[in-house]
Amino acid sequence: MPKFSFQITTRDGNKIPAIQIFGADMDEAEAKLRRMYRYCEINHVREADALRKTSTVPNLEDILELISH
Repeated sequence: MPKFSFQITTRDGNKIPAIQIFGADMDEAEAKLRRMYRYCEINHVREADALRKTSTVPNLEDILELISH
């Protein structure tokens, strides 16, 4: 089940930079969020696992190539 990361502003005006919620899809995760924070404003949402899938760890050859240039 994917995890979604939400940036919200509560009805009191407090900003919450990262709330991570599991859901079958974004709509389900948003429904769960709205049960916890009824009148919040969603500023930004993304799939939390998306960054982990695309990021790669550089190997030693890549680092040495950057240093040599």
